[in-house]
Amino acid sequence: MQEEKDMQEENTQVEEAEEETLDKEFGDEVFCANCKRLQAQSDEYMNNWKRSQADYENLKKQTEKRIKDIIEFGNAEMILEFLPLYNYYSVALSHIPEENKKESWFEGLSHIDTLWQGFFEKFGIKKINTVGEIFDHNIHEAVDFENDKDKKDHEVLKELQAGYELGGKVIQPAKVIVNKLD
Repeated sequence: MQEEKDMQEENTQVEEAEEETLDKEFGDEVFCANCKRLQAQSDEYMNNWKRSQADYENLKKQTEKRIKDIIEFGNAEMILEFLPLYNYYSVALSHIPEENKKESWFEGLSHIDTLWQGFFEKFGIKKINTVGEIFDHNIHEAVDFENDKDKKDHEVLKELQAGYELGGKVIQPAKVIVNKLD
């Protein structure tokens, strides 16, 4: 009987050792599974944070662009009000006879023209090139056609009214006469 008891005790000890080993192994597996789950969750949170940061940066850029566009639009409206004044002024200057251009009052008018040019430069207004260019319906408005065999077909022959761009966008097309060969 003693042997049976010893055997039972030995079997119990072996079983307990096996259970302890299984618990350790199973516990490690559970621990590893939890680590993997937590790592995956951490990665997901990090990716979501990075996406949120990128979305925020894009929103900042879009907002800055919208504000810039609104300011440009406001400037364009104001500038469109000034352009007829400048156009009339330029036409008046071009009609002054050559002999009067040596007078001191003409120097004053020339200085005003320089101020206009500075105004245009400050606000990013550029005059559209016309004479000698090929007609482009995006920047030119054809008001008449002439036939000049010495010039290319669709070449702008004369500018009747200047055109202007603001920020690469046409705010006033140039009114021109275009060569049309038969």
